[in-house]
Amino acid sequence: MIVRKISKLRPYHLDRISLLPKLPCIVYITKRWATPATKADPCCPNVTKRVSDPCDKKPSKSLLDPCQLNPSFAQPKVIIIGAGLAGLSAANRLAQCGFHNFQIIEATDRPGGRIHSCWLGDEVGELGATWINSATIANPVYSLGAQEGLLKEPLMWRRKPPVSKIPFLTSEGRTIDSFIAIPAMKLFKKIRQQALSLFSMDIAKDQGSLHDFFSKRLNEQMKHIPNDWRGDASRVIWGMINGIKSRWGIRIRNMSSEMYGSSIILPGGALRIPIGMVGLLGPLLKHIPPCQIRYCSPVQGIVWSSSSPRVTVDLCNEKITGDYVIVTTSLGVLKNMSNGWFTPELPPWKKRAINTLGYGKMIRIIMEYKRPFWMLGEGTMRFCWSEKELDTRDCWVKGIDKIEDIGSQNKLVTTIGGKEAEWVEECCEEDTAEEITRIIRQFTGNPSIPYPTGLVKSKWICSPYFRGCNGFLARGSTINDICSLGTPLPGPESPGVPIVLFAGEATAPGHIGSLLGAHISGIREADRIIGLTKKFRGPPPAEDGANK
Repeated sequence: MIVRKISKLRPYHLDRISLLPKLPCIVYITKRWATPATKADPCCPNVTKRVSDPCDKKPSKSLLDPCQLNPSFAQPKVIIIGAGLAGLSAANRLAQCGFHNFQIIEATDRPGGRIHSCWLGDEVGELGATWINSATIANPVYSLGAQEGLLKEPLMWRRKPPVSKIPFLTSEGRTIDSFIAIPAMKLFKKIRQQALSLFSMDIAKDQGSLHDFFSKRLNEQMKHIPNDWRGDASRVIWGMINGIKSRWGIRIRNMSSEMYGSSIILPGGALRIPIGMVGLLGPLLKHIPPCQIRYCSPVQGIVWSSSSPRVTVDLCNEKITGDYVIVTTSLGVLKNMSNGWFTPELPPWKKRAINTLGYGKMIRIIMEYKRPFWMLGEGTMRFCWSEKELDTRDCWVKGIDKIEDIGSQNKLVTTIGGKEAEWVEECCEEDTAEEITRIIRQFTGNPSIPYPTGLVKSKWICSPYFRGCNGFLARGSTINDICSLGTPLPGPESPGVPIVLFAGEATAPGHIGSLLGAHISGIREADRIIGLTKKFRGPPPAEDGANK
């Protein structure tokens, strides 16, 4: 019986998912951020014993460094909401410039945000960001890993198997012939490249959604394909179009064709960090004293004003005041909390940016098998759905465009985006394993495919502190909306010194939805505060009356 077969399914619990305690190279960092918030006090003897009083550390860099603050300046109080990559990058930048009067407020019990590595047996798995894309010195995230020795030979580049070795499977249990699948895949890449080029063309306004563009181009190109091949070629292409949804977490009907190519593409391939992407947090956390990060502290509200105190952050049982606040929460949280979270309310132009930009929903599922049914490096399989099948959204497995191995002999991974991701996140591990096994058996035509013995999946959508995975440019949104989201309050049309600053991947023009966007946006806002502190030679001057 199915119940008997999957009764041994072993989900990975939280105590097995924690990667940091098992990494000797960053045990020091683990001890720092694992300290409970109630003990994160510079006067606590335990903290003093472990960290040698980092709160009193003086700037060691030469004042010739233009970044460095004059130590004679009084430092304004900065509150950073969120200990994800953007928040940690901002705090690290402040600390490197000799600025130590900041406090990070994190709602969860760990740093990293949407960087979340986990142990799967003796191997590392990623429930969040998986790769350093564009891994060259032009990418600050790559440089961050290289400087700290996280990238060592042999480098773990993403090596895709040859197309000739990838089975393109249909729901009838057939494998599409390679002489059809390979040209169809090339045609998809050609159409996608045309879509990417729309951003720099004047005709983009006539293309509609990204789905409209693909449908139009595909219908034009199908005329040149032999009749006997068209059905399977169309399945290959629509299966790969389904992969765009897995990347951005939304159906391409909701994506802007005009803005699809707005991301800045840097050279370089995709690279994994051997100890997990969580290793990127180490070089950032080591400059941040543990007493300046508070975990398990959800923010209830933010009151901002041009008079003193300029910022008041409301926690459950405490209020924290400061001169500046950097908000690094996800766009999904801002969409859910923008009304009533800020006092006074956000101005209309800021709300429009939040509501117009898209925020994708995605889930990653990693499956472990006791007896793998594939050879190492050859576990990738592509699911070729027809356009009609995809239009009928009756089950979440239709969100699967491919299943692939992760450089492991006994583990497979798949990513599902859109509404289907919400459905599968609500399923228990047993039901998820059963459905995935059923669909693999159906598409391969092999009824003997075993059930996984272990399964772990991400929980980004249901978490009130994330509400999804990453931002994207939805229909009707433009680069200006990204710029507006990243503009401090009060806005450019209002007088006064910035009070509320915004960082995160959704505030980085050209890098929305990326690690690079999160990293550089945090540095951007830290530099803004450094510049203002130098300008005023200390904290900003308070004004009479509250900001309306």
